[in-house]
Amino acid sequence: MDRYEKFLKEHQGEIQEICDELLDEFGEDYEEVERIYFFYNTAWNEIQISARGHEEMTVAIYHSSRKKFEMLKN
Repeated sequence: MDRYEKFLKEHQGEIQEICDELLDEFGEDYEEVERIYFFYNTAWNEIQISARGHEEMTVAIYHSSRKKFEMLKN
């Protein structure tokens, strides 16, 4: 099992909460961005926030116009 799969398994059910916390902390930096991506960073072994997608490492997308999350992994 790779680190990504292990992280997802260990944090199953917590990903939405992690993304919410990141959005609360860093959301102001992304006010002009239509979609905010939340991805797993293998080097840091954590979920991070970004203005661009990270293909299969993306765990969630926040749609600013609808103010809703699209959970890809949980």
